[in-house]
Amino acid sequence: MKKQQYSPFMRHRWVRLVALIFFILFLIVAGSFIYVYSTAMEGKEATFEQSGQEALQETPIEEIDSIVRYNGEKAYDVVMGLSENAINGIAFVPVEKDEEITYVQENDGISKEKITSIWKEQCQDCTMQSITPGIEDGNVIWEITYKNNDHQYVFETYLFENGDLYEQVKLSKK
Repeated sequence: MKKQQYSPFMRHRWVRLVALIFFILFLIVAGSFIYVYSTAMEGKEATFEQSGQEALQETPIEEIDSIVRYNGEKAYDVVMGLSENAINGIAFVPVEKDEEITYVQENDGISKEKITSIWKEQCQDCTMQSITPGIEDGNVIWEITYKNNDHQYVFETYLFENGDLYEQVKLSKK
């Protein structure tokens, strides 16, 4: 019985086919990831424009500096900007339109710079991830997220009115 021999060309063709299949699968997975990510980010920022308009109409803010999302008990679009007298103000526009917009002037409480300074004194070797104003249990707060020396991800909230620690949550890797 004669053994059929394969030419080197046939082996290379098979390797190319497998490589092509893996490349196509990679493109499908990467495309799916990009689609899911962009859809999630689009949903997160979809309310920003409307919230900015509401803040301009219903609060002393006349010029918007930035808009971020705060997710606590309730989600808020946090609109930060300047009033007519160049005073920094913060408007908390609820994502679910079940309550009124809350507005505070930054000089009525602890500023972002001051709360950052307070936090740095307590945690010199930590790496800050973000600082966001928010509302919890009717209290205006600053939420600071950071990584500490033990590689824990930490959420700390400080009261806006006086800078006292309100709540702390630590997440550790296992």
